[in-house]
Amino acid sequence: MELLTIYSPVQNRLNRVEEGLALSLYTQAGSGPANEVISYFLKIPGKRLRPALTLFSAGMVNDRLMEPQEDKLIRLAVSFELLHSASLIHDDIIDDDLYRRQRETVNHRFGKKIAVLAGDLLYARAFSELSSLPRDFAGDVIQLTQRMCQAELLQARETQHTKEDYLSIIQGKTADFMALCCRNGGRLAGANEEEADRLGSFGFYFGMAYQLIDDILDGDVDPRLHIGLRDAEYYAAQAEGALASFEPSAYQQSLGEMIRFILNMTKQKVSADAASNHNNEGVYHND
Repeated sequence: MELLTIYSPVQNRLNRVEEGLALSLYTQAGSGPANEVISYFLKIPGKRLRPALTLFSAGMVNDRLMEPQEDKLIRLAVSFELLHSASLIHDDIIDDDLYRRQRETVNHRFGKKIAVLAGDLLYARAFSELSSLPRDFAGDVIQLTQRMCQAELLQARETQHTKEDYLSIIQGKTADFMALCCRNGGRLAGANEEEADRLGSFGFYFGMAYQLIDDILDGDVDPRLHIGLRDAEYYAAQAEGALASFEPSAYQQSLGEMIRFILNMTKQKVSADAASNHNNEGVYHND
């Protein structure tokens, strides 16, 4: 199943998020050089996982929000995607990456100085979107940003990372982020503290599983750490357990499908690698 199909219960809201992203960025960028950079970046396709998690979590709590709360939910989802996008631009600079999703990175196309400033602009817009939300929401994002930076600093160390280091890095960069998306998406829809905690637990475990799988697919997991698909499956099972505590709904079902989607990405890669190895062996024996 494709993400577009999984996203169908929140697709209308995701369309509003896309409109909000463009409005937020183009309003700030104007017609100057920033506009060219922002236009280019917005054309790089993304999964929009963080906005989707925010919207699904809200839907599980209350799928009939009044317009003022609906607008705030969209702003929250926009701010999370802006924050994520800013971190990606800065990640590409740190890693000196040339391509992202089959397109040139901002730093490769426009240079590192422009990329740093573009990332800073996205961070500023993310916090601007939060200005109309409850004050503690901005505080949550400030704390999250600090943890993301700490994780980046840990990852940038030249020394050999331990398994604990690696897990701390993916927690700070991804799992804590997705936990906050789920938690505060639910809170905006009226979740009580206990419900918000359960949503946060789902987001945390989903984020750990997702980042592990993403790193496995990219070959970024040091084999000396003995971390693999079983670890990802453990976190995915924990996410499913947290999800099962909510009443069945189209939103809950879609989140379950998102778990299976990320697990299947790895299984498909393993199957493709096995087929490739088999074909190579066949060629070798035919020589």
